[in-house]
Amino acid sequence: MKAQLIIIGNEILNGATQDINASFIARQLNEVGIAINEIRVISDESPIIEQQIKDALDYADLVITTGGLGPTNDDMTKDVLAQIAGKDIVYSEEALNSLASYYGNQATAQQRIREGNADIPEGATVLTNKRGTVPGLVMEINQKYIAASPGIPDEVKYLVEFQLIPFLKSKFNLSPVIHKSVLTVGIREAVLANSISDLEEKLPSRIKMAYLPNLGTVKLR
Repeated sequence: MKAQLIIIGNEILNGATQDINASFIARQLNEVGIAINEIRVISDESPIIEQQIKDALDYADLVITTGGLGPTNDDMTKDVLAQIAGKDIVYSEEALNSLASYYGNQATAQQRIREGNADIPEGATVLTNKRGTVPGLVMEINQKYIAASPGIPDEVKYLVEFQLIPFLKSKFNLSPVIHKSVLTVGIREAVLANSISDLEEKLPSRIKMAYLPNLGTVKLR
């Protein structure tokens, strides 16, 4: 199963904020056998978001977006997803329940409905967010999946680890990936690669080897 990750946010592109979500998401997916083949960082503009998601769906079974789900004018991801799927934005009781799980009561959650936090694209699956006011979403389009998360790192971690990964496991027969590492000392990367090239060529295609050089060491992973 192949995945692509789209990070949405002008604040990342202009250097005001450093993205720390991509590496976490990549590790979580890799552990269950889902390979990310591309990571993109794009601006908060509807035409760009729409085109990038459509392009990603051509090459991946799963597209994950972070950012753009909130109630402000530059949060456009929900509308774009609805447009791609040909669906309307509708009120969702599941999204209200997600708000209630964060606030601890329905009354406060009801107040947040006015901000649009309980509105989602029709047919989307709600990922309950116990770390924030905006739920995550999953949409199936032509037998492929788009998962959308707010961009706040603490919320991303919760939604991916405790909501998205279990959802994916329920839909697909995912196999965990086993990692092994060997640390070498005092051997240059090029020399090491040359000395084990025959072994590397004989590895099955499902086994990947990476060289991670550092000062005086090379880790094989």
